[in-house]
Amino acid sequence: MYSAPFWENDFLPLVNFEIDRSEPFTAFLFFRKDSRRAADALMEELRSRNGTMTEKEMGDFVRTLASGERGFKFSKQNFYNKVLGTFSDFGFIAKMPTYDSPRRRSILAYRAVTQPVLQRRPTKPSFLYLANEIGRWWNDLMITE
Repeated sequence: MYSAPFWENDFLPLVNFEIDRSEPFTAFLFFRKDSRRAADALMEELRSRNGTMTEKEMGDFVRTLASGERGFKFSKQNFYNKVLGTFSDFGFIAKMPTYDSPRRRSILAYRAVTQPVLQRRPTKPSFLYLANEIGRWWNDLMITE
């Protein structure tokens, strides 16, 4: 009797998986509604600041989330551990040195990272295809050139 190899059953969902851009980007990273709202607020704030936030600006943003000024409350600890940690673990946001012209020195700032995207799309039923599409989606949302 034929028994399918273990990888055929484990990767079956990837074969028919399509990226639905009608859903928010954060739906792929976060399962909880409050985490999604905080992540969406962070993405909107980063977009308004051209993809860069200093540590002080990030701290001010987190304080507004913790105080509930944005219509919902989200604690500082949860934000730094869950939301910012997830974005940095996946390589979407990183702490990078940037030049601060008023102070005339370089400082560390949180920046949206441009994801590497292949010019030629990989074949569909593969992890590489999904990673490429998610990276392309992130670049479309966050990177303004």
